[in-house]
Amino acid sequence: MRGMAVKTARLEIRLEPKERELADELARHYGTTVSDLMRLLIRAAAANPSSTAQPILVLDKRTLAQYVRNVRALGHLLNQSTHALNAIAKAVRESGVDALDLTEAMEGVSYSLTEVRRDADAVREQAGRLTGMPLVFQ
Repeated sequence: MRGMAVKTARLEIRLEPKERELADELARHYGTTVSDLMRLLIRAAAANPSSTAQPILVLDKRTLAQYVRNVRALGHLLNQSTHALNAIAKAVRESGVDALDLTEAMEGVSYSLTEVRRDADAVREQAGRLTGMPLVFQ
């Protein structure tokens, strides 16, 4: 049933002052509330009850947004590089480009492709570390 509010239950826990400070500090660090932090911890434990056997990846909203933003930026850079290569190929086909202009254009594309390669390698490395880990997010 879409549009209907989900009923929530209230959970009270008693914390020592130091534990509450730690909870507040963690929530601030991850840009979330203590309630959301507790929900994440519950989901993480439910995703992998034997947590000592395998690590759990917990993504807070800010981290997930940063990751998505970085992947989109990488895609944008790749798209720009592809457009540049297509423009160079068209210019070469039309044979109206002198060698100096072509060389300058290729240097710009080479720089962009180096950036794309570096960023793609970083994303590939991150994805490799995440493979096989249970994922919990809000």
